Amino acid sequence: MAEISKYPIQEQAIVLSLLNTGVRRAELAGLTWSDFNFRDCTVHVNKSLLVFKDFGYQHTTTKESNDRYIDAAPSTWHLCSNAKNAGSRYAIS
Repeated sequence: MAEISKYPIQEQAIVLSLLNTGVRRAELAGLTWSDFNFRDCTVHVNKSLLVFKDFGYQHTTTKESNDRYIDAAPSTWHLCSNAKNAGSRYAIS
């Protein structure tokens, strides 16, 4: 894990979030800060952010239209908290 610390905080958050939560890439891209519950250490996954070549971005339901809450590891919460302080609208962008 020492190798990942060489990368910017946002890239660390992306990689560790994918590894620690098991969410799909589009689901991770669609997360907004309102989906994070820092008190309970859970993430609400209920949408995906898709990219279309000639259309742009579109929010849609998750692949299987399931609405779920996922627990995340403390290291992921620390990185996400730092990324949130950077002021991005999307949690992982």
